[in-house]
Amino acid sequence: HGMASANMKRIAKEHGFWDGSSTFSFAGAYSLGETAHPHGQSRRMWRAYDLIAPSLKLDPSLLITPSEHAYPFSVKPDKPLSIEDIWRVVRDYYEGTPYSIVDGNLAAGPFGNPFRESGGRNAKNFTTGGWERTLSVARAKFFVVSELFTDSSKPGITWFAPHATLGSVLCPAWATTATRVARPYVLDASLKVDHDSLWWAASAVVNWAAGQHFSRAIVDIREAQGKIMVGALSLREGLLSETWPPLVHTTMIERFVLGVHATWWDLFWRLMAKYGDGFVTTRDKDNKPVSKPVDYPAWWLDAVGYNKSVIDTPEEDFVALRDRVAAAAEMMATIDAGRIYPSV
Repeated sequence: HGMASANMKRIAKEHGFWDGSSTFSFAGAYSLGETAHPHGQSRRMWRAYDLIAPSLKLDPSLLITPSEHAYPFSVKPDKPLSIEDIWRVVRDYYEGTPYSIVDGNLAAGPFGNPFRESGGRNAKNFTTGGWERTLSVARAKFFVVSELFTDSSKPGITWFAPHATLGSVLCPAWATTATRVARPYVLDASLKVDHDSLWWAASAVVNWAAGQHFSRAIVDIREAQGKIMVGALSLREGLLSETWPPLVHTTMIERFVLGVHATWWDLFWRLMAKYGDGFVTTRDKDNKPVSKPVDYPAWWLDAVGYNKSVIDTPEEDFVALRDRVAAAAEMMATIDAGRIYPSV
């Protein structure tokens, strides 16, 4: 059920959106269906439904038009959904499907970056095309889900994740027994960067990962998300199991998210230290930094024309260079073999 203006049908008929005699369809009268590209919304619906109810085996190729809704308004999940299940769905970017935007996709770069800018003004030069619009997108501002209970003694809980879900954290941000919103969930728009806001911490993590070895950085991000989810679920149990005064619930949420805020800024700095300048830097058993260069995938080098990237240089120049370097390496190996090192 839904609410609509009393003049909804009259306006539709006056403007020719509806003939006045056929069964009235709000979408048929007022919607154009898809507007960005033919699967901008429909593929997202398919993927979300396929993740929670794979037994339906829905067709991913259906279109949303003014007369066709493609998919049901809702579906029954194959099993009851937990907060973790929902969080997994909204972080998805079609990985492992035919519509993946990271698996061997040239637009994803060598390290599988799932974020895409819009086609922009230059896209008008193409009569077809577009990016698959995944469930997690870089331009998202937040994700929110409310958890309600038939037992009136249990408070409702609002879970909140600022910025793009892929690199954010989902935590209880509010309960019906709370009295104020914790500072990390606030964004001071008067500041260029609000360091006290969890939104900015998530933005820093997302954007660094997108620009530096995403396929590796996302492993660190997911590990950190998993640890925070454990704590968030523990907080949830505390909010549901104890009948505390509102101030106590407020304090419980604030303490937790202040810790999450600090953890996510720390994750950003750790990602910056680990992934940058073409290297992955870790620590050995003695806590000394160890840097290893990152190899570009062979398929990507081939796709971008790496073998033709040095202009006006014939192949024989490369052959001569390799022969010189190989001969020098062989000579140095011979010299090193004849060295007499002082005994220790």
